[in-house]
Amino acid sequence: MEFCKKMFMKYRELIVYGFFGVLTTVVDFGTFYLFTEIIPLSESTILPNSISFVVAVLFAYLTNRTWVFQSKVKGVKGLAKEFGSFFTMRIASGVLSVAFVYLAVDVLGGNALLWKLVSTVAVVILNFIISKLFVFKSDKAVTTEKTEKDNN
Repeated sequence: MEFCKKMFMKYRELIVYGFFGVLTTVVDFGTFYLFTEIIPLSESTILPNSISFVVAVLFAYLTNRTWVFQSKVKGVKGLAKEFGSFFTMRIASGVLSVAFVYLAVDVLGGNALLWKLVSTVAVVILNFIISKLFVFKSDKAVTTEKTEKDNN
């Protein structure tokens, strides 16, 4: 039991990120299903897909901020900057994913499901790294930056 606890503590961020990543996918698909099948908003999938993306990103931001990276940012300005960075990075990684799948499948003739899976794995890893290093910097990193600025 002690070993399991040590391993969880060592890899807590990754484990919690994975857990909430699965829930974010459920929120995304559930919202999409809601607005295409139960309460259809339009003949096209553009509106339901856009709404499900925004809802999923909001859910991901809140869970990543609170439970994965445990952000200590406060105040409207700080929260706006943090959320803006998170949302921008998610849009950028989404565009990269779409471009990658388009190139691998439509241009090079690869298997759609295989390359969608490869793209999804790559995007999940990329989103974790970007979130950890740029969006939800740890207090230690912020404190170090402040100390360096104060010393100069």
